[in-house]
Amino acid sequence: MLPSRHVRVVVDLNRIRANAQGIARSTGVTVIAIIKADAYGLGADRVAPALAEVVNEFAVFSPDEAKAIDLWNRTGKPVLAIGPPQWNDPSDYRSHHIRPAISTIEQARALRSAQPVLCVDTGQRRFACP
Repeated sequence: MLPSRHVRVVVDLNRIRANAQGIARSTGVTVIAIIKADAYGLGADRVAPALAEVVNEFAVFSPDEAKAIDLWNRTGKPVLAIGPPQWNDPSDYRSHHIRPAISTIEQARALRSAQPVLCVDTGQRRFACP
């Protein structure tokens, strides 16, 4: 973190929550809050609890992110880890209420009991199923 004499950032958690409520109300669909990379630098440990009553689920890049901030115990909401699977044991995912994103048949078989989500490549050629 680099302090700056020129820039001051104020994170209004009430505004973040109100924005999410408005989106949920106007769309009527499941809302998944992406809080990867420490909520894009805003502080996932503060943003997630502010959104917990509004969203259905959270998404992080890695299961370690969710585990580091104890996301399930802080919010009671399930988590989707959208990066490549980092843990091989499905019970690790289940114990933290995290669903892994998978991209191969082998991953699907190994992590099936963790209710994985299939990532499909849409052209960026990142860790996803072609």
